[in-house]
Amino acid sequence: MANAHMQRLVLWAPAAEVTVDTVAAAIAAGDVAAAVLPGTNAGHEAVALCQREGVAAFVTDEPVAGADGLHAAGEFAARRTAVKASKAGAVGAEAATKHEAMELGEAGAAYIWFGAPDVADEASRALATWWTALFEVPAVVAGAATLGDIDALVGSGAEFVALGPALLTGPDGAREAVLYAGAAIAARVAA
Repeated sequence: MANAHMQRLVLWAPAAEVTVDTVAAAIAAGDVAAAVLPGTNAGHEAVALCQREGVAAFVTDEPVAGADGLHAAGEFAARRTAVKASKAGAVGAEAATKHEAMELGEAGAAYIWFGAPDVADEASRALATWWTALFEVPAVVAGAATLGDIDALVGSGAEFVALGPALLTGPDGAREAVLYAGAAIAARVAA
């Protein structure tokens, strides 16, 4: 049955305003499965933190020692090439259409990412719901500009719900967002 899985959280943290302390607070607050981090010096410290805490670390830009893989964004051809050619571990990729998602999934993407981190977008949630019902490659759904937007992301049924910079506003904001998302996931499971 589709959507019978337990959803988990992914942190979208390649933005400069999401500090290592913020990532640490989010991880400590709840069930964070993975983080997408910058492929920069700040990213190295965050990757090490994730590895210590058992959280998968995907980086943007370029490989970082200890990271579990890459997050492919940008032009579709570049995303598809990154997925097919990666020697840096798993590669997750963003998809804006059903066609892109299917091509990336067929190419071997570790996950398919739907939506922009801080933009509430019904079309992306619908794509994630469609994908989750039909395919085995996990879906990550993003698009929470406010805490209330998390409910719609959880309702999509995607395996992973992404929290971005709009919610990861320092350690306190990160804790609040992770606790809110955890409660929304628990309520969905209990329903």
